Amino acid sequence: MPMRAIGRGMKNKKHACPWVSVDELTPESLWDEYISQRRPIVIRGHPSEISSGTRTWTNEYLKDVAGKRFVSVEYKTNESEGFGLGKRRVMAFSEFLLRIEQGQENLYLTSPQQPRGPHGFPDVMVSPTLDLLKDFPVRLSLAGNLIPQQINLWMGNSKDGSSSGLHHDYHDNFYILLRGKKRFRLFPPHCIHTMYTHGELVSMHPNGRIVYKGQENILPDGSNADDVRQWKEGAQELASRSAECSSVDPPASSSSGDPPSFSQVDLRLPESEIMRKFKNFPFDECIECTLCAGEMLFLPAGWFHEVTSMNDAVASDRDDKPGHMALNYWLYPPDNLRAGGKGFRRPYMQEYWEDMWKSGKIRLGAPLSHNSVPSRKRKSKRKRISTLVTRFGRQWKWYYFRH
Repeated sequence: MPMRAIGRGMKNKKHACPWVSVDELTPESLWDEYISQRRPIVIRGHPSEISSGTRTWTNEYLKDVAGKRFVSVEYKTNESEGFGLGKRRVMAFSEFLLRIEQGQENLYLTSPQQPRGPHGFPDVMVSPTLDLLKDFPVRLSLAGNLIPQQINLWMGNSKDGSSSGLHHDYHDNFYILLRGKKRFRLFPPHCIHTMYTHGELVSMHPNGRIVYKGQENILPDGSNADDVRQWKEGAQELASRSAECSSVDPPASSSSGDPPSFSQVDLRLPESEIMRKFKNFPFDECIECTLCAGEMLFLPAGWFHEVTSMNDAVASDRDDKPGHMALNYWLYPPDNLRAGGKGFRRPYMQEYWEDMWKSGKIRLGAPLSHNSVPSRKRKSKRKRISTLVTRFGRQWKWYYFRH
């Protein structure tokens, strides 16, 4: 299938992302002008269904509601590292909040590896987002009829700014900033051939859903072709291979072990240095925007982005809301891109995701257990046992407990 030039013609002379006031938007107008056109948009203001609940999210409130829950937190071992390298540790949410209050900058609460529900699909939420559910809707009204894939809380502490690394997501994204500032540098999906991704490109669907080697069976809406075929045949239990293609942990991986959707380009380096190593990198396609608390960004699937997160110098003086924090909704990308009521009412060519949602096969979530992210010690033990099983078969226990 030919690749569509998604995002062409969006840039203005300042390469700034367009914006609109939330008061001027309806779900239908957002669909017609941006979602169906696969264009990002900065939305100034939060819908009342978000602002009415999240305005109470001081650190003390978060501790009271979810402080005892375990969270999976990214960490970096030195200042030169960025986040997104897969280094994680599990701690109580109250401990994480305390470290943020103390000014610690090497921790970042991001989207974790979601547990699977009984039907094989990733849970929509884990703690602490799951515990805060009464404060925000599961179905965001501005998203219209798109089906949620994941809802996450992002939180960290950085005075000078910490980078997410340049990458793209597999799902449409509503990114809602609650504290601090976020600078986004965006590149449209049609730049894929010059983004120097770790993954080996196979194709790109017309809606911007990018497919790498090892993901060949993935349809434009993110479902797996075999699962959809079984669903059409009336199968009661699906293999749910589409669940393997979450935004966090896609099935394919590069030879280096890096996620295929990440670029090899480090945008923290000077442009001249980047161009010496990556001669065709499309700096001229870059679109920039800076979100402040109280704003949000809609970003379609496949748009590359590097996010620099930082504290707000003025707001961070408040002890009850330190650091930077965001809530995001990932939604299965639409493949019926018709503007108007027909596309808005039925954003997917097949009713697969709607049926999975209505039938309850996509579970909202379950609390994270301490063992959800193995420690380095447990990983080492499992690796050793696996090696012994390979070498000694059923006799592995004899060798393990005597050596």
